[in-house]
Amino acid sequence: MQKSMKLSPHDQTVLKLLSRSAKPLTAYAILAELHSAGFRSPPTVYRALESLLKKGFIHRIESLNAYTVCNHAEDQHHLSPFAICNSCGTVAEIDNAAIARAMKKIAGEFLAQLEKRVLEFSGICHACAKTGRSA
Repeated sequence: MQKSMKLSPHDQTVLKLLSRSAKPLTAYAILAELHSAGFRSPPTVYRALESLLKKGFIHRIESLNAYTVCNHAEDQHHLSPFAICNSCGTVAEIDNAAIARAMKKIAGEFLAQLEKRVLEFSGICHACAKTGRSA
């Protein structure tokens, strides 16, 4: 599937919100933000998130139980490690071919079929370290 797929109105609304957000958002934060746009129940948000995940538009940050926009243009099956600042909450998607190759190789040595890819680093970002902020 390509990212050029048609999105439902709910999918588009959730994607726009995540695109504007500086940090990943939980499903309940999305629900709170979009209440005025007609989102009244968690299943509405979860359906949109599931659709966007399946189509490769967003990622789920497992350790935060939150969602962020995917920074890759067309490749929905890429391996995306994330760096998470424990101080300011900023998350960066790491686009590093060497890490992706290593993850595929290691997984392939053990798994016949890879179903879930999660690699997250957490710590204090450079900006927070410079200002002396900590978690």
